[in-house]
Amino acid sequence: MPSPGLLGDQTPLAWYDSVAVGGGSGAAWRGFGAGLVAAQGLGEIPADGRARAVVDLRSGDFGYDENSLAIERGDSTRWLRGESFGGNRGAVGGLGSMGRHRWGVTGGLGRRGHRLEGTYAERGEAGSLSSGEGQDAKGESGSLEYRYRRRALDLGVTLARGHDLHKSFDKTFGEAVLESRRDAQEVMASVEAQHTGADQRVGARLEWRRAHVTRDDDPDFDSRTTALWGAARYRKSLGEGVFEAEIGAGHQQGFEGVRVAPGLSYTIGGPAFRGRLAVERALEPVWADLALDQPPFMQRTWMGAIEVEAGGSRAKQARLRFLVGRTGERAILSRWPLEDLWMRIGVWSDPARFDFGLLSGEARWLGKRFGAGGEGFVLARDRSPAQPLVDPGYGASSFAEFRFSGFQRDLGVTLRTSLAAVGPRESQGDFQNGYDPAGGSGTFFAPRDLPGYVTIGASAILTLADAVLTVRVRNLEDRQRPEIWLDTATGTELLGPGREWRTALTVRLMN
Repeated sequence: MPSPGLLGDQTPLAWYDSVAVGGGSGAAWRGFGAGLVAAQGLGEIPADGRARAVVDLRSGDFGYDENSLAIERGDSTRWLRGESFGGNRGAVGGLGSMGRHRWGVTGGLGRRGHRLEGTYAERGEAGSLSSGEGQDAKGESGSLEYRYRRRALDLGVTLARGHDLHKSFDKTFGEAVLESRRDAQEVMASVEAQHTGADQRVGARLEWRRAHVTRDDDPDFDSRTTALWGAARYRKSLGEGVFEAEIGAGHQQGFEGVRVAPGLSYTIGGPAFRGRLAVERALEPVWADLALDQPPFMQRTWMGAIEVEAGGSRAKQARLRFLVGRTGERAILSRWPLEDLWMRIGVWSDPARFDFGLLSGEARWLGKRFGAGGEGFVLARDRSPAQPLVDPGYGASSFAEFRFSGFQRDLGVTLRTSLAAVGPRESQGDFQNGYDPAGGSGTFFAPRDLPGYVTIGASAILTLADAVLTVRVRNLEDRQRPEIWLDTATGTELLGPGREWRTALTVRLMN
């Protein structure tokens, strides 16, 4: 579930230099709401004092048009970065027209171990479905962080605040349009300290949050909560690797007692090989946007992770990850493509215990002229009467490419073809409306089996100096396939898009 105030989305960055993904790491340190798998966007701070800019222009079928601009200047002592992004797309398949925008600024000052960094971001979007539902959303958030690093000591204080507004309209099976407005806000303050020795590190963290969510069409819907979380961390070199232990505990208003979440991990390896074992507990209090007659509940997950990575360069790399876990009081929500629709329907608790296992892997080889790679996953999980199997049990994608150059190697050309497979799954039927067929009345649209499929794509990438032009086509077979959600006017699954062409021009500018 997203945070009510969307504080986790406060960065103004429209893109990142790279993305790091890790499983079974840091839930005890981050506290309530920490996910089992964390994805973190990484951006570089300007280091040479020169001004730099990136312009990205994209267009394609069905009125697709997106443009973004980033400008930055500074060095390690002072820096400033601003970004702006906007885009829209016309109706395609079961999706109506949509548009979105985002802009933000981030900057910092540093001197003699002291560093002060601030961010502010504003965002908005609007979209609809061909069956008549739609939403209009906007939000803003900002943060201020102070850090002090001196020799072995690292201290940090962070303040953040976010506000989020959603307006949606829902037309259910030809009935009158129902409009709704949801307001959410959240404030957060945290302080942490870490000390690094010759072969060990110890740290402590304390976080406080307060959030408030209201909805205008339901006077009884007025949810407030306050949470306090404290955590400690110990990291030490042990044998050929690094051992890390974490323990966190906290209290959330509306829930009894203090909840505890431990975590252990051991990492070995170097530049060419890395292995990791981990086990941890993650807690997710669900207190807002609840389904009818659903009291607040605490989703609890124990998870173990095994990760292996080989290859010390970007050209040759392979990863394998296995996650296994058990969840109590699993939070279930409808898989609408517009988030305010599932928030209006609400979240409900799975009465059954939920066991799962996820095996995923990827490999890549890039030679002088040729390259190939692929990734895939296999998901095993319990079947629950509270939700159909809307996620496929397996999936995979692969690519092969050929590269050459021209004009005395000034022009680089990459031709790539891709193949992707999606396993069978089920549509969510009336479960998307939180409908209980055993206790309801009227017409019930049961979930249906959706067959698996294979899709083909191709792209050409042209590089000239600091400009990159990409032309990509997806779904070469030009087949519209059913999505998991229903067209509420017909009771059948909405269809996705067919063949799509996309072009992108990215230019890096210096000074």
